[in-house]
Amino acid sequence: MPAVKPTKEELTETIYPELSEDKFTIGTEEFQVKLLPILVEKKFIRSVTDLIEGLNLSSDESMLNIFTKDVSTKMDSITDLLIDLVTVICQHQKPTITKEYISNNAHSKLLFNIIIMQLRKQELLDVVAGFIQGVLGIGKTQPASLTS
Repeated sequence: MPAVKPTKEELTETIYPELSEDKFTIGTEEFQVKLLPILVEKKFIRSVTDLIEGLNLSSDESMLNIFTKDVSTKMDSITDLLIDLVTVICQHQKPTITKEYISNNAHSKLLFNIIIMQLRKQELLDVVAGFIQGVLGIGKTQPASLTS
């Protein structure tokens, strides 16, 4: 399957994330939805992993069991996760933003929408990387050490 060719705007935004025109506001502060560096992505992953471990969830557990276990604890944990993830996004641009600021100035739906926008923005990296791999033929053959 041929790689999807990114638009000129997508390529430009990948190289210069600060040119993103996507924005959101929390309280009186405005933020860009822009590509995040890997260290910030790692904070995202850590927050989600901590939630899963904190709720004692296993990959073998059925969805019904997950959603019927101690609902109030889960909702608090999920709300905390939304706040944590949006705080990570905001602090990348404005380090003085706190979880308390996010908690006092946003609702769950806004936080969820911000996270979805950010995840979609991060997908842009996949499009550009996939295209470059396709153009350069990276990954089409096995390394020599695996074929000998």
